[in-house]
Amino acid sequence: MEKNYGQGFNMTPSENAREVPASKSILSIQGTTHYAAPILALGGENYEIKGDVSLDLKPNQHYYIKGSLSNAYSAVWVEDNKGKIISDKIQSGTAPTQNTPSTDKPTGTKATVYFFNTAGFMHKLDGTDSLSITLDDKPIGSLSAGEYMKVETTSGNHQVKLTHRDMIPFSSSHDMSAQAPATYLQVSPTIMSNSLSVSGSLPANMKETAYKQ
Repeated sequence: MEKNYGQGFNMTPSENAREVPASKSILSIQGTTHYAAPILALGGENYEIKGDVSLDLKPNQHYYIKGSLSNAYSAVWVEDNKGKIISDKIQSGTAPTQNTPSTDKPTGTKATVYFFNTAGFMHKLDGTDSLSITLDDKPIGSLSAGEYMKVETTSGNHQVKLTHRDMIPFSSSHDMSAQAPATYLQVSPTIMSNSLSVSGSLPANMKETAYKQ
């Protein structure tokens, strides 16, 4: 999917499709950033991930290449039309949940989770930097670039949903493990999705915003 920037360019994201044989196949898939003009890539975020996956493709079905691109972690994979991942993930970097130890269920110990938005220049430029955040199916508010919020929860495993709106909304789900006394989560929109990664601390010059009770 391509996102275009700049006055005079086509700002509508587009999807490309092609037919492939219904059979057991090895496909090369790729996720990369694209800009409407090459010069825009000089000041933007540029990420790429690619590799081969084995699939058992069924007739009369639609399949989608999905992924997440960021500085800390990038991945690309194939989903069926129900949103189920049907291939291995091609990955680089460190997945968010690999940075902290996990538990099977929340222990009940209180933990503070800090969400902070590090959206890049191009998202701030076109006004797509704002992220809506849901924690365990409960909306907790929105963050613009440079903002953070702190949420009191329990230590253990939780699920975070991030959504940012471009010409269409882009939503992503992330598993995370909250650790007492505090866990710091860096979030940001990407070209086709959103990213979440665990950080060691809250960056300086972040502005606090209240979360939704």
